[in-house]
Amino acid sequence: REDGAVQALATRLAGDGDPLPASSGGAGPEDLISTKTVEATMGSTILVVDDSALGRRLVSLRLESEGFRVVTCNSAEDALALLSEMRPDLVISDVRMGGLDGFELCAQIRQREELQLLPIVFLSASCSAEERSRGMEVGGDDFIRKPFEPADLVTRVRAHLERVAVLRRPANRAAAP
Repeated sequence: REDGAVQALATRLAGDGDPLPASSGGAGPEDLISTKTVEATMGSTILVVDDSALGRRLVSLRLESEGFRVVTCNSAEDALALLSEMRPDLVISDVRMGGLDGFELCAQIRQREELQLLPIVFLSASCSAEERSRGMEVGGDDFIRKPFEPADLVTRVRAHLERVAVLRRPANRAAAP
């Protein structure tokens, strides 16, 4: 069963090829990203975890079109196994999945010392204030509502990747608490 929010995004993306509304004269999210950030994050590996094949595909298509490598899993359990073998640069996880949910996935990731700086972004149609708060309490870095604006997703992914790159620089590691 694919949820209505994902279907709405699929319909929008299948339209005229430009899923963003026409600019109202202000700077859109894509205007706020520097060329330096784009270059620094190109080729980063993103792990997308969602039990919806369509959800995984929509996120993957957008990120791959921006130069990211995307690896997908259809369950939190598979994602945890994969994280024992590889280190993505960022995780995007749905919240509601069969078995472990996205919050439990995040909590288990945060228990691994080597993954403490790994950015985790929740992407979910269920986006109540309580759920957003819970996402941050378990260690999430961001929460994006489905259906998502494709440019907003890319902007946030790049921002989190750039933040972690800064934190990992040698001078910053020594200064970190």
